Amino acid sequence: MKVCLGGTFNILHKGHELLFERAFEDDNQVYIGLTSDELGRKNKGVEIDDYDARKKTLESFLRGKGWEGRFTIVTLDDELGPAVRDDYDAIVVSDETRSGAEAINYERKKDSLKPLEILSIKMAYAENGEVISATKIKKGYMDINGKMMRKVIVSVGSENQVKLDAAEHVFSKFFRRVQVKGLKVSGGVPEQPMEKEVIEGAIKRAKSALTEECDFGVGIEAGLIWNEVANKYFDVQYCAVIDKSKRITFGHGSGFYYPSVLIELVKQGRTIGQSIEESYGIKDVGRKMGAIGYLSKGIFDRTKLTEQGVLMAMIPRIRRELYEG
Repeated sequence: MKVCLGGTFNILHKGHELLFERAFEDDNQVYIGLTSDELGRKNKGVEIDDYDARKKTLESFLRGKGWEGRFTIVTLDDELGPAVRDDYDAIVVSDETRSGAEAINYERKKDSLKPLEILSIKMAYAENGEVISATKIKKGYMDINGKMMRKVIVSVGSENQVKLDAAEHVFSKFFRRVQVKGLKVSGGVPEQPMEKEVIEGAIKRAKSALTEECDFGVGIEAGLIWNEVANKYFDVQYCAVIDKSKRITFGHGSGFYYPSVLIELVKQGRTIGQSIEESYGIKDVGRKMGAIGYLSKGIFDRTKLTEQGVLMAMIPRIRRELYEG
């Protein structure tokens, strides 16, 4: 099958590798449109290497993959290129550039030519959820595989130090340099969240925390979840993490239940914190060891409990390819 694709290919990265791997499947013969200097600089609006240098790098990359003799590189002087008229069977694009392939098929249809089969691949994402791009690589934000090269900024929708510490501990496991900051936001839920209000509060906090200058917004909310089997309310801490692409992932920590005296006070309108203060004389337990710290006699504290929720919310990001396959 004769397959075509095109691009500037200023810096070859993971996204390009996936594009080519799809194109060279099944012994396809691949025709690659490489944008001219004029078109590339017009489209990108950033500095790009000259055509000859990009072509040489591309040829070296393709030969290194074992595809020598199966590709032809042609110059692209306009947006649509020879794909609108030449005898190809399919075109390979990313989800982001699919509209370009559809425009090509529109032009082919006008000329009574057979439409190209559109072979679309998913975008390649960097560790912070952004699409891997040559521009960001050139600026030193990430490497060609999407590994972050600059400090990753995490904004937590709270000024509670326990939550900030938990986020820093977890994110530091995944990124070399992390800056965590707290932002005072409203979870938009009652002072004592219950049932679905708990995860709704985490999501709202995460969305409110995601500012222009940060990579991730983190929302953490604890509340009471009813368990029908145990016939008890369990305290569960939920975490929501959102990135610049607006993708949200969720997780929660361990659940535990309270002495009945505390639940009775909650039913009368108190929060768990107020109930603990009224029953045991401990003020601001949520900003110290947490209720779990008091109830477990220090064996387990709120920071560890919060870390669980943050870590679980990161699981779909650690194995993104499995969750978006």
